[in-house]
Amino acid sequence: MNRRLWYIKNAALFSWLEDDELQRLASRSEMVECKRNTTLFFAQEQSDNIYLVKQGRVKLTRTSSEGREVILDILGPGEIFGELAIAGPVK
Repeated sequence: MNRRLWYIKNAALFSWLEDDELQRLASRSEMVECKRNTTLFFAQEQSDNIYLVKQGRVKLTRTSSEGREVILDILGPGEIFGELAIAGPVK
């Protein structure tokens, strides 16, 4: 859990949390290694996960109406995505 706590403490999104809240978040989190081209989730799917990139890069994409991949962003270590899941469904 110490490694998870270190990454969470160093993420700007969680900088306002107290130590006990950071500890609780770290205890409920998990570290997962993903291979290249792994799909974590699709935009139209419901999700309650927030992802923090530990190492490597993550490509955020959508598919255009013509079926082409549109790159929205490429994230690196320390960056977070999926945080909109905690805001609720988009209308």
